[in-house]
Amino acid sequence: VLHAADGIEVIEIGVPADHVTEIDHDMELPTLHERPDREWDGQRFVHSLARDGVFKPFRIPGFEARDTTINANTKGVASVMVARPTGTPDPVWTRHEGDILFNFVMSGSMTLEGEGRSAYRLEKGDAFVIPPRMATRFSDPSSDLELLEVSLPGSFETHVVEEI
Repeated sequence: VLHAADGIEVIEIGVPADHVTEIDHDMELPTLHERPDREWDGQRFVHSLARDGVFKPFRIPGFEARDTTINANTKGVASVMVARPTGTPDPVWTRHEGDILFNFVMSGSMTLEGEGRSAYRLEKGDAFVIPPRMATRFSDPSSDLELLEVSLPGSFETHVVEEI
């Protein structure tokens, strides 16, 4: 742990979720020894700061994302990206070939459309999971929309779908 303060939000996702996370109220933070190069079961510690992130084209047309480097540091086990719309995107239907695709709305709002499902308006604090190969579309995003996307595996195929 490098820093702790009021107002910090932590999202922890464990797959499989077979352990309990506990709080140590007596631990002094930050810890005295930083070891960013340490590996644990072949995976490295990641300290990703939003202010240092660089946005690049995302897997969904009309969006861009910053890579938190989780994919590289877990050797492809998982990925965490922060995605946002570029301008006013023309929504497209996509299908993904990943195993787990979890999204959390960090800010703003959007409408999630899913094949065979009713459209649903999402806003800050909402989360959703997209099953593999289900056609979905992100429409009517607000200009301040930011999505935290967690995927397993870290790299997977996404296809634009012409018709559903």
